[in-house]
Amino acid sequence: MRKEITPERWQRVSAFLDQALDLEHDQRAEYLRRLRSQDAEAGDLLGDLLKAAGTDGILDRPAVESAAEALVRIAAGGDEDDATGEPAGGRQAGPWRLLREIGRGGMGVVYLSERADGQFRQTAALKLLKPGLDTDEIQSRFLRERQILARLQHPNIARLLDGGVTEDGRPYFAMEYVAGRPITEVCDGKHATVDERLRLFRDACHAVQYAHGSLVVHRDLKPSNILVAEDGPVKLLDFGIARLLAEEPGGAGAAITRTGLQVMTPQYAAPEQIKGEPATTATDVYGLGLVLYELLAGRRPFVVRGSALPDLERAILDTAPALPSKAVDRPVAAARRTSPERLRRRLRGDLDAIVMTTLRKDPERRYPTAAALGEDLDRLLLGLPVRARRDTAPYRMRKFAGRHRAGVAAAALVTVSLLAGLTGTLWQARAARMEARRAQEVKDFLVGIFQVSDPSQARGEQVTARELLDRGAARVGAELRDQPVLQAEMTGVLADVYEKLGMYDRAAPLAQQSLDLLMSRRDATDLEVSEALRRRGVILIDQGQYDEAVSVLRQAIEKRGQRGRGDDGGRAEALENLASALRSKGDLDEAETLVRQALDIRRRLYGGDRPEIATSLNNLALMLRDRGRLDEAEPLYREAIAIRRRTLGADHPDVAGTLNNLAALLRARGRLEEAEQASREAVAINRGLYGDDNPNTIQSLNSLGAIVQSLGRYDEAETIDRQVVDYWRRSQGEEHPNAVVSLNNLATVLKEKGDYQAAEPLFRQVTEQFPKIVGEKHPFTAISLTHLGATLRETGRDDEAEAVLRRALGIMTALRGEEHPETVPMLTQLGALEQQRGRLDEADRLLDRALAIREKALGPENPATAASRISLGALRREQGRLDQAEEMERAAIDAFRKSYPAGHPEIALALIELGRTETARGRPAEAVTLLREAEAIRGERFGGSSWKTAEARLFLAEALAARGEAAEARALLRAAAPILREQRGGSHPTTRRAESSLRRQGG
Repeated sequence: MRKEITPERWQRVSAFLDQALDLEHDQRAEYLRRLRSQDAEAGDLLGDLLKAAGTDGILDRPAVESAAEALVRIAAGGDEDDATGEPAGGRQAGPWRLLREIGRGGMGVVYLSERADGQFRQTAALKLLKPGLDTDEIQSRFLRERQILARLQHPNIARLLDGGVTEDGRPYFAMEYVAGRPITEVCDGKHATVDERLRLFRDACHAVQYAHGSLVVHRDLKPSNILVAEDGPVKLLDFGIARLLAEEPGGAGAAITRTGLQVMTPQYAAPEQIKGEPATTATDVYGLGLVLYELLAGRRPFVVRGSALPDLERAILDTAPALPSKAVDRPVAAARRTSPERLRRRLRGDLDAIVMTTLRKDPERRYPTAAALGEDLDRLLLGLPVRARRDTAPYRMRKFAGRHRAGVAAAALVTVSLLAGLTGTLWQARAARMEARRAQEVKDFLVGIFQVSDPSQARGEQVTARELLDRGAARVGAELRDQPVLQAEMTGVLADVYEKLGMYDRAAPLAQQSLDLLMSRRDATDLEVSEALRRRGVILIDQGQYDEAVSVLRQAIEKRGQRGRGDDGGRAEALENLASALRSKGDLDEAETLVRQALDIRRRLYGGDRPEIATSLNNLALMLRDRGRLDEAEPLYREAIAIRRRTLGADHPDVAGTLNNLAALLRARGRLEEAEQASREAVAINRGLYGDDNPNTIQSLNSLGAIVQSLGRYDEAETIDRQVVDYWRRSQGEEHPNAVVSLNNLATVLKEKGDYQAAEPLFRQVTEQFPKIVGEKHPFTAISLTHLGATLRETGRDDEAEAVLRRALGIMTALRGEEHPETVPMLTQLGALEQQRGRLDEADRLLDRALAIREKALGPENPATAASRISLGALRREQGRLDQAEEMERAAIDAFRKSYPAGHPEIALALIELGRTETARGRPAEAVTLLREAEAIRGERFGGSSWKTAEARLFLAEALAARGEAAEARALLRAAAPILREQRGGSHPTTRRAESSLRRQGG
């Protein structure tokens, strides 16, 4: 009878398995016979393991997967199909529907899956733990892979989307689905040149370096884990055997190693893995070197006959691989679009040295980081000396000559070139040593920050990310005081992290400290100082200190340009940061110019699809939207989203950011249902990445609240806005621009609901805070004043309202010009105020001007244009120009019905105005039909006790009275008048009108 395979039994047999695998096939039977005579249970289990695991492809798979898969087969009492052959169709894991199997390993099966909960459309690669693998070690490893993926957010790493437990208790996680092939296959299929392969490989180096910066070692780098989608980016995946650098020796990550399993793929294992030593970042550098060797030479560096694992291990430990340049043949050269001799020449020297440096047996003698490997490849592609070569003057001169053939040909410059080369040799040798030492210092410092195994520090509690950052900030000042170069670098890194987390109060002093340290160093480069200035400027923007941000960012751009580096990617980024600060100040002309410059730089640098180009497109669209050029802005947003989805993946935070911007533009264009769909997708992406209590999620919620408000769902909008206000106040204080903007949004919703008593004090608070934070001459100040002025007008305080509104109009006109759409709200409120006062000619001038501006900028069908028609139509009715009034109001209703869903409050407003006009024209029957619909909409939206519903009843009563239905008219007026008196005041024109109508009706 088959016995349960416990961790203890596995630990007992694992050593025997290692010895059996070292034997040839014909020797294993005798070994098993002897083992069974000494320990029958262990011998039987070992025999089952060898039979179940087989040897096919064992060298290309992690040993842990081969053994774990054998354990599944044995535990199931049958073959692999019996144990894991689960049909995918119709099954679900959490919100995911499993479509088909696309891969499997020792622990899990991977399925192509799609969202099944209707929230949004999305595909994923869902990894599900196989049934029967319920040992603590295997489940722990599976969950650790999920946790490791959760901490990695990089465009070249397949991202974690979701995780959970199925109904039958098996853990799963959903990853970004990468429809790609191994990097070696893609390059061979395209007959990629050596340089093309190197550029693609650089992205893999970026991904590995990012993982190391997140304190994650992959431990299983091989072509099948570095995929390339069609015309897409490199994607690093499968962190199934990864470990954390700061992991405790006795922690969960060591559990599998303790069982005797060697966590590696033998063909792609580093010497230290073969010897059972801990894997470090140098292990991943070795793995990258193996992949690079295969990309260049067309084969693996160590080739053994059959699947003899002992022979392979001996080769890895003791044998120096052939130089890549000596391993190529004619088919390999043809796959690289060259001849064998040319390929050998291309690989000989620098590339041989780079590859062999990565493959050194001693980890300490390899490149210190994946970034250092990538930098040497960059130097090679630029024709510069590489650090893997011995630093000799002749070598430096050869590289110099290769880059400057024409100059070297001139005899007059030979001596100068030699002297420059010799001087450069000494300097670059010293720089290489310093860089290697600094890389080690950075690694040691980061590991120290994240080392949480000391019980006196952790005390049994989980250490939060904020606590780790605060610990790092404290250590920078205490431990790096005598290392100003490293101190400047690390304070800058910590400032960046705090800034991205929205902790601007912590980011600002660190950024300033980094800048001060660099400015005090005589050897600090202009580029280092420029980057520190740029970082400081970005944080100043976050803090709402726009004038200072503009000054600092101008210095950053000037400093970067002093050394002839004017058109690089760093300059483009600094230009866009400066544009952001200027936009916040309201200087859109210069801001647009700067963004266009940045876009031109990036197109020249990068060519086609790159995230950097999408960033510039997004920023340019933002400038155009602010300037009212919506038709030009929308295609730029859509192009930016398409590029970001192709290069970063569908669920990247940058995709969410551009979706938010597109949603705001669609809202401005009146396409509200499209806007809500885009906004909800952005919220879902950010929630999935960051959770609820995060600046990115809150910003996207803020955008959704505005759209929900435009759709007339005021209670939902109020709930969202209160959540946003609460977050900004908690995280950044009441006087931060984000907190004040969100408070203004909340007050606006309350005003739209008709709750002026609650809205007014909030508007007053906002109009007092904005000038202090962003200055008097700022769009935020003008917009908040306009809302306050409208509230004062609605509550009958005309003189105060006029002063506030004219102040707002003066600010906005100075910033935007007289014909900009952003002046229309001020013009409209002033026109309504003049109409309220009986100064109809002045009101006509203001409202006609407002309509003309919107028609020109937004088009006749835009709902904002329709709103201006409603305002002017009401005035024309009062002027007795009823035909014009009716024409305008019917056009507005048509536009609203096209843009808004049925039952929208704006439709109700237009129906009321047209109903009043029809009553004035002597057509009460048609007026009653229109006004009943309006009263029903407002009653549904705002309730029967709202003044907005009472107002609709007032005008419906007047139409009914005109039609001779006095009884119903009186009933409506009796219900409306007290509500209007209580909520709008006895002196409000609408209240006086209702009471006068009631008296006429004998009420």
